[in-house]
Amino acid sequence: MFEVRDYTLEDYEALSQWWTQWGWDAIPQAFLPETGLIVTHNAIPVCAAFIYRTDTPIYWVENYISNKDAPKSIRSEALELLISSCNEKAKNMGAMIVMSSIKHNGLGRRLEKNGFVVSDKNMTTYMRAL
Repeated sequence: MFEVRDYTLEDYEALSQWWTQWGWDAIPQAFLPETGLIVTHNAIPVCAAFIYRTDTPIYWVENYISNKDAPKSIRSEALELLISSCNEKAKNMGAMIVMSSIKHNGLGRRLEKNGFVVSDKNMTTYMRAL
């Protein structure tokens, strides 16, 4: 049975392992908002994403991650639930638009299936530590 719950600080270690499983650096805990969601299957965490607020009604849903050890069919269904749950939570928080910047084509197709449209292509994201 799938369930959606809020992210807690106790989830960070597992999510860090997931990022490593997929060959990515873990997102520092300080960079993750409290407004994350976790989807579980039979009480086992399967995937997560985070909702970043702005001072406008545009919110970002970012840092999608899943447990690579979970069966692909479970991950697939959990991701569908995660996307719709993040959309609903963001709307309840005041969002009028939800954006996601992704590189994974499969996740892109899944977002499009859930009503997202491509707004930019061939973009490079720049960041600078302060």
